[in-house]
Amino acid sequence: MRRLFSWICLPLLPLIGAGAALSDTLKSSHTIIIDRAVYADRMEGFWLGASIGNWTGRITEMDKIGGTGIHGIFYTRDDWGTYDLPSIWDEGKQSNISPVIDFVLLEPGEVWGSDDDTDIEYMYQEYLFQNDLTILSGEDVRQAWITHIYDEKYPTPYGKEDGVFENYLWVSNQRAHELMLEGVIPPKTSQPDLNPHWEMIDAQLTTEIFGLFAPANPLLALDLAKMPIQTTARGEAALAAEFYVVMHAQASSPFIKKMKYKPASCIVGEPTEMKVINQHKGKKNFLVIFNGIESHSSLVDKGVNTINYAAKFICFLKSVEEELKKVDNLDKSFSPPYTSLNVGIIDGGIALNIIPK
Repeated sequence: MRRLFSWICLPLLPLIGAGAALSDTLKSSHTIIIDRAVYADRMEGFWLGASIGNWTGRITEMDKIGGTGIHGIFYTRDDWGTYDLPSIWDEGKQSNISPVIDFVLLEPGEVWGSDDDTDIEYMYQEYLFQNDLTILSGEDVRQAWITHIYDEKYPTPYGKEDGVFENYLWVSNQRAHELMLEGVIPPKTSQPDLNPHWEMIDAQLTTEIFGLFAPANPLLALDLAKMPIQTTARGEAALAAEFYVVMHAQASSPFIKKMKYKPASCIVGEPTEMKVINQHKGKKNFLVIFNGIESHSSLVDKGVNTINYAAKFICFLKSVEEELKKVDNLDKSFSPPYTSLNVGIIDGGIALNIIPK
């Protein structure tokens, strides 16, 4: 990705609201007057916040990924201001951005770098402005990506990673770019048969800005974001991206600011079909380890087979679940209406002729 970044002066796009032109003035129930100079300042605030967030987050990126060991002990609020721990990529090394977990800030006039997600948002903004457009077609998206993103078949300023020239795209973004270079036009670049990463988070991180292009007008924001979202996402991944586009559009709504009774909370649909629900099943996870005695399979009297005992335990859990179906406090609002048990992963043994320990 070419690092496009310098600060944005907003001649930008025509502001698209339910009116036009933020003094946050309501002329009627259907017209909102937005001051361009005030909104330009807020857009600069968006980019500044995004850049601070990106680079602050980079300090701890991939430090904690779950599992066993130090990488499985997640940071908490108490870790803010303390020393950064090495990521899984840099054994024994702290972040080269900052040795301490703290905000990353630049002086006025300095140029921010970015990550692949925010670069793509900036790229869309630049392409719309330079071509005097309001909405992007599939061919527009393809031209923007081919123009502003390095083709990994040729040398890039970032050198090679694992023998391939680097452009700092990953998963669905990377596959969509490869398809565009082959001549495929979005939204086909997110078709599951062409892009196996269509369920990834990429579109959620590269299209929020379209909500800011349509302040207080979420329906229009979704229209503007439709093609960029479908460039890399389908299904629930696309729905999640749409949610954040709407949230960014609504952030400018004076109706929200002038509400007499402020909302006490935000309801997020779960699962991600964006449906309102009133309750959700919780869960408990358990890791159960069986220890036995390893031996050759011909010497069964010398060994203790852990898989056999694990199987007995699984059968026991099934009998417990059958009892849970009979309890008096079944909740008919859930399907199934009882507490369920599931064994999701079994791992053990090293060879067919070895009794596993």
